[in-house]
Amino acid sequence: MDSFSEAGSANSLTSDASDESDWLDEHCLSPPKDGSGLSGSGLCPACNHFFHAYKLRYEYNHIRLLSTLQLNIVNQCPLCTLIWSKIDKSQAKGTAAHEIKLTYMIDDSLIEGAIELFVSYYLHLSSSLLDTDSGLPEQACSVIRLVERKGIEHLVSGHDYSDNTGSHANKQLALKWLQACKMNHTKCNYPKTHLKWLPTRLVTIDSIGREEKARVIEPNHDSPHLEYMALSHCWGLKPILTLNAQSKSSLERGVLVALLPRTFREALEIIKWFGIQYIWIDSLCILQDSDEDWQREASLMKDVYKNAMGTIAATGALDSSVGCFFARDPEIVRGFCIPGRLIKKNIHDLFCFDSEIWEEGVDRAPLNQRAWVVQERLLSRRVVHFSQQQLFWECHELNACEMFPGGLEKVVPDITIGFKNLHSMSTSEKRLAPQWERVTRAYSKAALTKASDKIIALAGIATEMESVLNDNYLAGLWARNLPEQLVWQVVGDKTKISRPSLYRAPSWSWLSIDTAVEPSTTFNDPVLIKVSSAAVKSVPGRELSHIQSGFIRLRGVLTGATWRRTSSTSKVNESIVLLFDEQELDSMYVNLDYLHSRLSSTVYCLPIVPQRYNDLEGRISTEGLVLHATGEAEYQRIGYFRAQGRETCEIIEQGSRTQGWKSSSQEKKWVVYQNGKIRNSAAPSSFQQTLVKPREEEKTRENVNYTPLAYNSAAPPAPEKRAHQENTPPPLDAHDGTGLMGAAYDDMQA
Repeated sequence: MDSFSEAGSANSLTSDASDESDWLDEHCLSPPKDGSGLSGSGLCPACNHFFHAYKLRYEYNHIRLLSTLQLNIVNQCPLCTLIWSKIDKSQAKGTAAHEIKLTYMIDDSLIEGAIELFVSYYLHLSSSLLDTDSGLPEQACSVIRLVERKGIEHLVSGHDYSDNTGSHANKQLALKWLQACKMNHTKCNYPKTHLKWLPTRLVTIDSIGREEKARVIEPNHDSPHLEYMALSHCWGLKPILTLNAQSKSSLERGVLVALLPRTFREALEIIKWFGIQYIWIDSLCILQDSDEDWQREASLMKDVYKNAMGTIAATGALDSSVGCFFARDPEIVRGFCIPGRLIKKNIHDLFCFDSEIWEEGVDRAPLNQRAWVVQERLLSRRVVHFSQQQLFWECHELNACEMFPGGLEKVVPDITIGFKNLHSMSTSEKRLAPQWERVTRAYSKAALTKASDKIIALAGIATEMESVLNDNYLAGLWARNLPEQLVWQVVGDKTKISRPSLYRAPSWSWLSIDTAVEPSTTFNDPVLIKVSSAAVKSVPGRELSHIQSGFIRLRGVLTGATWRRTSSTSKVNESIVLLFDEQELDSMYVNLDYLHSRLSSTVYCLPIVPQRYNDLEGRISTEGLVLHATGEAEYQRIGYFRAQGRETCEIIEQGSRTQGWKSSSQEKKWVVYQNGKIRNSAAPSSFQQTLVKPREEEKTRENVNYTPLAYNSAAPPAPEKRAHQENTPPPLDAHDGTGLMGAAYDDMQA
């Protein structure tokens, strides 16, 4: 107990808390008489005391000192061990003076037999045990899920958890998943793209005596029954074996498997699990020093992963030297039960596990931070993820892991199940498929070694979805519901966001910028703009992967404003404040796409998506884009805005004095763009009467409270799929008297 005594006495622990909210560290000072350090429930005294005494409340103090938590781990408390596995160990180095300050809150609504335990914790080194205000880091939180075991017995098996993910038991489990998928999953057994389709090159294994060689071959395309697997892996920063002009002959003759990077060696071992002889590895199957070969093979990667029997994902490895197999603590993966009576009467034993099991093991793992992997994962019919703690299975009909080999959907219903289900999307839905929203989030935040690959690494998914959606692809967006898709916004540190020096995509596309983005999830009818045409010009033969220029022609209200920078000293979230007639509007949020060193004195707001909530508060908001002029009737996107409140939205949606209304004269002038020229004309005598009204049936739609603000209720026509042949915007239509302003929203390559 010396490590605990160094931290202080029990009295010092409770001096700043009431009796009701005492920290429970002192309960661990007197372990049970059997000397195990655990109570009859299998939990440490602090955890056991908590479950016996808890009441529903926002926060319940648990353990304050890191030394107490470490003592409980030594005594093998499963809950403390699980919590410890969630904490960044790099912060835990130091003396026993560390405070961890674990707090619990239970949600025992028991929806379908599930309980959630919200665990929040600090981890810092204070100069004094009572000095709780000295440099506390931001609070971290985890959610531990407790599910009645009786209802999930069929999902939890008696799996043999070894201390390594490459165990024989895991081989048998992976085979079981594969056999069940081949026999029972209709969505996973779609035919090959072409009956005899095979990659240009594959890697095979030759056994010569006791030695094995890996050899690059060009398969016989007349062998339709040849099966292969594909490897998905991080290249990392370390040198990697590649196919090039110098190594081609030796790789075709064969190299000793023992000389390959660890990830490659273990991938070759894994294909033997499944009785497969061939594997596709990008670095060994594409000539890395031939631009012609790379371009051709990169365009075929969608077919490589789509037609593979399955994909081996080195999900937990940062580079090829790490491998697919990991040592681990099997107790973390096994899960554990606590008596349900500790929570409520008449509850069966509760199976306790980390609710972020999928996010940490798959979505946030090193491999899935790579942009290329989004395509590899999405298009593969089956993926076996070799993560750092356990194996995960992902196909079109099942997401599973070692802990829950029967499936995760019923125990963790809010995970991204169905990420791969492209073919389940409905083309009849007004809202663009949620799958593309997930693709946008995952891809935009992922890393690329070469920023120039950003378009082509998404091209395979776009090609596949274009046929599924029966829609036109426009540089990361789709023609259907195009207005709403324009309203994306950037996420992250502004100092690290930039546009590429070489043209990549039009500014209205999130592909034009290097940062994570949040796509719009609001799809309204009506919207405030009418798209007359949109087009992206690409290199012939590379329509989805090499963009030369793009434009959107639309009609809508432009609201001009001057601006000033926010007073914040930090540039991380720097933005601007918009001024309308030199006045700042209430509830106007602006999110610039990146830090602009030069910005014209006047910018423009283009309202696009109105939101009207039919509730007691009568909430009103409008989302749109912030633009700056780049030419006559030509604009470029520089950011996103959200206006809230009736008065602010009216100004934004009707056009401000800065842009169209002349405050110095009683006769209000309307600025109209016609055929690329600016002319002034008298505004209609009654602005409101000239607006397009909603159809009667639209007024009765639920959750919509229509107000007489400026918008266009007509659904925009599908943009023509054609490339504009010149680097100038097409002529604009004449003003039609509706009170809407015609404008070209253009961003062309110079």
